[in-house]
Amino acid sequence: MKRAKTLVTGVMIALLATSSLFYLSCSNKGDKNGIAIGSASEPGWKANADKPIKFDWYINFSWFARHWGDSKVSKYITEKTGVDVNFIVPAGSEAEKLNAMIAGDALPDLITLGWYEGQIPLMIDAGLVEPLDKLAKDYDPYFFKVANPDKIGWYTKEDGHVYGYPNASFTPTDYKNYAGKLTSNDTFLVRKDMYEAIGSPDMSTPDGFLGALRAAKE
Repeated sequence: MKRAKTLVTGVMIALLATSSLFYLSCSNKGDKNGIAIGSASEPGWKANADKPIKFDWYINFSWFARHWGDSKVSKYITEKTGVDVNFIVPAGSEAEKLNAMIAGDALPDLITLGWYEGQIPLMIDAGLVEPLDKLAKDYDPYFFKVANPDKIGWYTKEDGHVYGYPNASFTPTDYKNYAGKLTSNDTFLVRKDMYEAIGSPDMSTPDGFLGALRAAKE
């Protein structure tokens, strides 16, 4: 579905690691297209679950080999909300693919990319994207009920709008409330034979992990 503008929503991890941005085209006002507007007490999808829709979603990571509908989660989402997704993934250079879409005025409905990508401020400054808070206010005020205010504040730009929301992140409050229990979105894989050869040590703490590395090296 082609629309005039696109929304940029950022995705950052732990306020300092990688994240993704997603773009959503949306130029028409809800009820003009038969779209029911959500409320502050109920998410918008519930009012539109009987109106199937399919989005083109570009993932700016060439390693993302996924197809919507392959997993139980995506199937459940479609059954529950009526939303279907066509994932678009670059076969080669992510930057070349994204730049080509921008230059050709061919941005899809949604885009996910790293928070650090230079195309983000370019698209915002060029007016190619809409603020997430504006779309939430117009179409789904329930967003403000479930969105973390600290994260909204972190991503709010000088113009007073927020163009990004993290897919996996921690706030200062999280670090305080869950000290020692937070985990990264990245993982280390250890060969089973080597792990057992050094006695299957506890690697759940930084000291334990470093100790296992020393044992493996020795």
